[in-house]
Amino acid sequence: MKKLALFLVLSIPMTAFAQQQCNTSCVYGNCTATCNPTSNTYNLADTVGKGYAVGTAIGDSIRQNRETQQRADQIQQQQQQQNQAQQANAEAGKKALQALKDKQEGFCNDPANHVYYAKTGCKPNEITFDQQLDKAKISASEKMVLKDLYLKLQALSREAATNMRTYYGAKGVKGADLAEGKMIPQSDKNNLDLYSGKITWGEYNTRRKEIYDSYMAEFRNL
Repeated sequence: MKKLALFLVLSIPMTAFAQQQCNTSCVYGNCTATCNPTSNTYNLADTVGKGYAVGTAIGDSIRQNRETQQRADQIQQQQQQQNQAQQANAEAGKKALQALKDKQEGFCNDPANHVYYAKTGCKPNEITFDQQLDKAKISASEKMVLKDLYLKLQALSREAATNMRTYYGAKGVKGADLAEGKMIPQSDKNNLDLYSGKITWGEYNTRRKEIYDSYMAEFRNL
């Protein structure tokens, strides 16, 4: 008996929950009611399926929002790390530049180099008009100072090129290439011509200033 009852229950169609719509008509006092199933039939399987689909869509939306937020957080974190790295690089570049300036100032203020800097500027842009008109050629004592000092100045220029590659990005690399490929070789020749007596101090100073000005103009246009 229990098995029969279970069979009957399981045999009930899913459309058994249909609503009915009834119309009543009366003729000469006799009324008749006619009932028809409405089209608004509840299908339990469809209802469950639609509910599952809606739940899945909501779950997908929540997951997508969470993933979008995670990506945004990652991008923000990466940007912060990049900004911190750039700031640290900029600070290191400033320190390296200051160290080069201190070395150059040290060379200029060293009493052992006085005879050289009495004839030229500490920096090329500090060369005076009178120094460019100096007709004298280098003396024996000046040669001794120049021979030792220029090796230090040359090393300083190469250190500056290395710093440019390290701290100043793509333009720094190009600037370093320009310095090592053009400015330093031109400076080498200028110093050698002065040391060998081929040119005067005035010619040396004019060339030194021209080499520097030319480099700065090309560097700005990189």
